[in-house]
Order: sequence, then C-alpha cells, then structure tokens
Amino acid sequence: MTQFLLTIGLVLAVLFFVAFLREKYAQKKNEDIALNYEPVGPLVNKSEYQLLQAVRHALPPGYAVMIKVRLEDIVRVRNGIGQHVRLGLRNRIKSRHVDFAVCDSVLRVVAVIELDGASHNSAEVQRGDVFKDVLFAHVGIPLYRIRVGDDFAARVGEVMDKIKRTS
Repeated sequence: MTQFLLTIGLVLAVLFFVAFLREKYAQKKNEDIALNYEPVGPLVNKSEYQLLQAVRHALPPGYAVMIKVRLEDIVRVRNGIGQHVRLGLRNRIKSRHVDFAVCDSVLRVVAVIELDGASHNSAEVQRGDVFKDVLFAHVGIPLYRIRVGDDFAARVGEVMDKIKRTS
C-alpha cells in the first residue's frame, strides 16, 4: 500500500511540475511577444493616401477599393500541379501585395493599381514589377501603374473610364 501511495504521489508531483513548466513557458512566450512587437503606424504613406483618396472619389457606384491586398488573395496556383512545384509557385505570391484592388459590387477584383515611387527604379523592385505585370496579364486582371508625381485625379479618371468600359 505504501508503494502505491508513493507512486501516486510521484505521479502527482511530476504532473504539477509539468504544469508549472508549461505555465512558465507560456509566460515567457507572452513576454517575448510584449517585448518584440510594436505597432507599425499608418497602413499607407502620404503618396499612397493621396492616391487612395483620388480612387475613392472616382469609384463608380457599387465599386470598392481595398488597400495592400495579398497577391494570394487575388490569384492562386492552379490545381493539378505537383506539390513541390506548387509550393515554389505559391511562395512567389504569398508574401507580396498590390497597393490597391478595385472591386465590383460582389468584391470580385476587376483591376489593380500600383503606385510606383523612387523605389521602383531599383533592379530588384523592377523584377517584381515585371512579375506582377505578367501575372495579372495572364489571369486577365488589368494592372495600372501610376507614378508618384503624376496628376492622381487625371490618371485615376483614365483608369476608372477603362474599368467602366470593361466591366
């Protein structure tokens, strides 16, 4: 009987110790979160905000504009592609976004708008731009590029005219 009670006591002690360690680990993880993250601030910079305002003003009735939409929320890798290849293709779209997605009344993306500033002069960013250009041309969603410094109201007006004609 003594042996049985000792075994029960040992099992309970181990369980309490494991629970204690789990709680301590959870506290540490929460401290790591609290110490290592902070808010970013506004979702858009000044130029992006100005373009957003121009797009909002020019939207046809029933249309909406979304900001910083992930490519993977707009396009997907086709079915029937091998897992390894599929993963590589998905990696090319999962962490990228478009600046603005123009959506119809059922929130289907009908066009995307990219605001190109000085950073788009670098070779690396230009490669990403070409990837987006080819991708959206292939899936049949028009991509419009507007440069920082352009007359946003005029350029957005042109874009919205094209969207109205094709939708």
